Amino acid sequence: MLHLATGISGTAAAEVAALVAAAVSLAVTLAHLIGATQPALGADALGMAESVALMVLAGLVLRYAPTRQAAPAALAAGLAAATWLLRVFTPASPLEGLGVCTFWGLGALLAAVVGGYLRFLDVRQDRAVADARTALRLQLARDLHDFVAHDISEMLAHAQAGMVAGDPRQALERVDAAGQRASGPCRCWIAPWTCCTTIGPSPPPAT
Repeated sequence: MLHLATGISGTAAAEVAALVAAAVSLAVTLAHLIGATQPALGADALGMAESVALMVLAGLVLRYAPTRQAAPAALAAGLAAATWLLRVFTPASPLEGLGVCTFWGLGALLAAVVGGYLRFLDVRQDRAVADARTALRLQLARDLHDFVAHDISEMLAHAQAGMVAGDPRQALERVDAAGQRASGPCRCWIAPWTCCTTIGPSPPPAT
């Protein structure tokens, strides 16, 4: 339970970090565009590092966060990463500015694709594990059905033989022995599914 809560809080922290970082970055870019601030010395290197960090955040959010929360956070981070160049570069026309931002935004798109692909691999792996568990449970159910049906048939045969032969004590002993033989393998088969969550081969039935 603690592990699940930690995972959820970590995912929420990544979403909040991406949204806050994107909002701050976009606000700084907008301040430069309206002339409220001027580029400082080394602003280009800092802006590039900031853009790379935003791209990484976008990829992480797309991989780990729920879909509804991941989309807006990744979009905001990608937009901020693509438009930071407007702080240090003045385009000659809006079309040129759009082209420059689009080109730089390819990095954010690549990070999003990588994050989405890794998320797809995780989902496919979880689905494969779930399918394997279902197949093993169905196989276990079939084996138990066949094995228990055989032992129940044997117990009924001993009980009927006892009634016919008139020796109920001996018949009960044989029924008890058959029940003991049936219960042992059943416990061995069921124990791995009740005591742990790992997938492993079922023990073979006793002969």
